[in-house]
Amino acid sequence: MNTRISHSLVFALSLVILIAVIFVFGPFTTNYFLFPKLILLAASVLLSLLIFFAPALSAHPFPLVKSRLAFPLFLFNVVLVANLVLNSEGRTEAIFGKITMFVALSILALLLSSLPRSTKTISTLLTTLLASTTILALHSLLQLTVLYSATFLPTYMQTKSFTPTGSPLTTAALLALGLFLSLSLLRHLPHRVSYYLTLATSFLHTVALVALVAMMLPGQALAPILLPYSASWSVTLDALKTLRSLTFGVGFANFPTFFTQTKPLFLNTTSLWNTLPQTATSELLQFLATTGILGLATFLLLPFSFLRYHSDSPTTTILLRLMWATLFLFIFLPGSLPLFTLFFILLGLLGSTDQTWEISSRPVRLTLVTLALIFVGASVYFLSLFVRAELSLQKAQLALQNNDAKTLYEQSLKAVTLLPTMTNYRLSYSRVNLSLATAISQNPSLSDEQKTQISQLLSQAIREAKAATSLTPQSSLAWQNLGSLYRNLINVAQGSDQFAVSAYAQAVSLDPANPALRIEFGGLLYQLAQLTTDNTQKIQLLNRAVQEFSTAIQLKKDYANGYYNLAKAYELAENYQLAYNSLQTALTYLDPASADYAQVTQELEGLKAKLPVASASPTPSPSPTTTLATPSPLPTPLATPSPLPTPLPGGPIELPTTN
Repeated sequence: MNTRISHSLVFALSLVILIAVIFVFGPFTTNYFLFPKLILLAASVLLSLLIFFAPALSAHPFPLVKSRLAFPLFLFNVVLVANLVLNSEGRTEAIFGKITMFVALSILALLLSSLPRSTKTISTLLTTLLASTTILALHSLLQLTVLYSATFLPTYMQTKSFTPTGSPLTTAALLALGLFLSLSLLRHLPHRVSYYLTLATSFLHTVALVALVAMMLPGQALAPILLPYSASWSVTLDALKTLRSLTFGVGFANFPTFFTQTKPLFLNTTSLWNTLPQTATSELLQFLATTGILGLATFLLLPFSFLRYHSDSPTTTILLRLMWATLFLFIFLPGSLPLFTLFFILLGLLGSTDQTWEISSRPVRLTLVTLALIFVGASVYFLSLFVRAELSLQKAQLALQNNDAKTLYEQSLKAVTLLPTMTNYRLSYSRVNLSLATAISQNPSLSDEQKTQISQLLSQAIREAKAATSLTPQSSLAWQNLGSLYRNLINVAQGSDQFAVSAYAQAVSLDPANPALRIEFGGLLYQLAQLTTDNTQKIQLLNRAVQEFSTAIQLKKDYANGYYNLAKAYELAENYQLAYNSLQTALTYLDPASADYAQVTQELEGLKAKLPVASASPTPSPSPTTTLATPSPLPTPLATPSPLPTPLPGGPIELPTTN
């Protein structure tokens, strides 16, 4: 393969990558959008790397274009590796997420910047991008008007929110860039067929963008769930309080974990009070929080290398402006794979220089090829683990839907075996073991073999839940999962009540501003108080439950469920006046037309009979805001808290290890 063919194929693959990250999706993994795009990106970049270095095997000198991006990209990736080394928590999630994406895109940008500069290649890229966003605009209009109700499409496509990019917000950003590109091209095109075609695409982009943005306004069907900028800024500032996090951030995959520890209290007064965001609203703030000053600085060094860049070519000028427009979007929006891919491709084409040097030494050329082969081989191996694990997890989910317990267990175990340091796999496998043990225990007469099987499944459930807390000790979700598991084993495994309380306490300490978690923990304490026959212990448990419920309503003043739970705790403690007062307050935050409102009204009448006549006060006027749920892990219709699990038939199961 000669150099010219190699360069043409690399550029062609870059266009394929750009199209793929916009349009490719597939329901064969748990993530229909990100996973297929990421794997196609990584595979295509590895193939491009092999194609680029293939001419080095020939007897001719191997030409390389000197890239202005080589040093900035090197610094950027050094910081990525340092971030990965210094932040062990969430490392696997980072590797098979943003690290893979940024390393692949860095290689792609470096390869493109090492190709000879050509106005034709730039024009081809701009044409491809405009064609892609035009198709995306057309699809958006059809999806919003016709396709969402088309019964011949798969179920997941029968919604106005469906878009091949995976996010209406990303689609809107790409349409805005497409409109910017088409308007820029109109300034340089003669009034011929190409001009009027571009004018038509501008109109189509405008209509689609306006329609999509109108559906994304607050209260509309496609309104994005984003943190307020003030909350993103607050979390970011908290992430920079130590020298280490200031320099290297909290880790690529750790923004949700860190958010729970530093959540601004004002969010509890918004609709996001019980939402766990995966990213900051601004991608640049996200970079600052997760990679620190060094990460943000080296990322910004990439585009700022072109700050004084000037070209007399109109197409190159448009390319440069498009790159700055994409960076501008990162200030106000979260990043996404399609946007980052476009950004790095633009950087790559801009990074090519007029200086070329040739590698004539055969040993040097063979060394380069060998290093490329080693890198590609190692990457393929680890990516194959990720692909196989994700496919196994998808098969497990399908087995769950089909009530295929054997396949569910085997595929969940396979995913954990392939990637044992992936926290989500551990959590999933833990829940699978618990659900299978619960299903077997429904048999009214358990055999010794079934008891042994249940014991093994429960032991594995605990082991996997603990492994998740070891992998991510700062994750409130991991500790909450462990607490929920032990809660289900109370009266089944000795000591589970203490372990459940301890795990929930740790979860609360890592997510102190979460009122729903406080209710869940308080509900456990309430149920344990119902179970105990020791009056002193009962009072202690009720006091702790009251404390958690009271904290929940302090965190969220209009939390009707918090007042309801508090009333139940006071009622169990026989403090009927406080129980009555709490129920009255709960009523003020309920919809008068709801069944919950009627039930609370009825319970108030029952409590009124237990009060002195002078204490029974009228019910305040309602102010509807929310509905109630019982103090149990999952929302249920309003009712007295459900009792704790009873022992399995045949007596409690002895676990090999419960601590």
